Amino acid sequence: MTTEPATAPSPSGTATDVRIGILCMLAAMLAFTVMDSLSKHLVRTQDPLQVVWGIYVVQAVVLCTVMARRLPRLLPSRQVGLQALRAALLVATSVCYVTGLRHVPLAEAGAIAMLAPLAFTALAVPFLKERVGLRRWAGVAAGFLGAMIIIRPGTEAMQVAALLPLAAALLHALYQVVTRFVAREDSVLTTLTYSVLFCALIMTPVVPFHWVPMEASQWGLLAAAGIAGIIAEYALIQSLARTSAAVVAPYTYSYLLWAALVGLIVFGERPDVWAALGAAVIVMSGIYVWRRERAAGQGG
Repeated sequence: MTTEPATAPSPSGTATDVRIGILCMLAAMLAFTVMDSLSKHLVRTQDPLQVVWGIYVVQAVVLCTVMARRLPRLLPSRQVGLQALRAALLVATSVCYVTGLRHVPLAEAGAIAMLAPLAFTALAVPFLKERVGLRRWAGVAAGFLGAMIIIRPGTEAMQVAALLPLAAALLHALYQVVTRFVAREDSVLTTLTYSVLFCALIMTPVVPFHWVPMEASQWGLLAAAGIAGIIAEYALIQSLARTSAAVVAPYTYSYLLWAALVGLIVFGERPDVWAALGAAVIVMSGIYVWRRERAAGQGG
């Protein structure tokens, strides 16, 4: 599942920066798709908690290796408690999403998870004291309607497992709220470091109770998933460093295109008409709310 690093929107930058920022965002979404598809393959035979643990441990090893010299400068923080809470929410998000991938097609799970920005818009009212107008509330409501079209509660087509990506979206929205708070004092790299290290520490005492022996090939896939995740995070940070979040936000929906393609080729998943309709509603709602927020930010 995609994540959002703790950073304030940067200036739009030059035309070259904007192009590079967009390419980095597209690359980040592709890398997240690779991570999620590998996770989906692994949870067919492995416990989801074990898969989530492995991904974060690999990311922690890569991060500590690459940034060993910078860690002493990155670790100091006056918000360690908030960083731990943020990591706990990220772990809960990952566990719900990866568990859901065992039963839900990749594209459908991704579409439901795309509710996270809309849920964040709603949660920004009580937690961040932001004002949300009627039109943006309508966009949020439409997005959740799209999720209900995919899940179809009360019908024979409903999968209870589809509620797990929905829970992941809501947890990720809370994670983004906490991200806003930690971003006020900690840098992007500090927050990324705490995220990876805390997530690995949180999962390590839990995984022995859910351990399933793994073959060498499965260890390789787990390592690849972790590396894909850290590449995705880096590309995401680079994208937002090059240009503003407002410019690249619509390109996060490219995840759905990658997920649909991988789901079809690798897993033989063909989204039905209702899933495609629900995904379209969620995407259009998200873009509409994004445009309203951008207009509000510009005084429109």
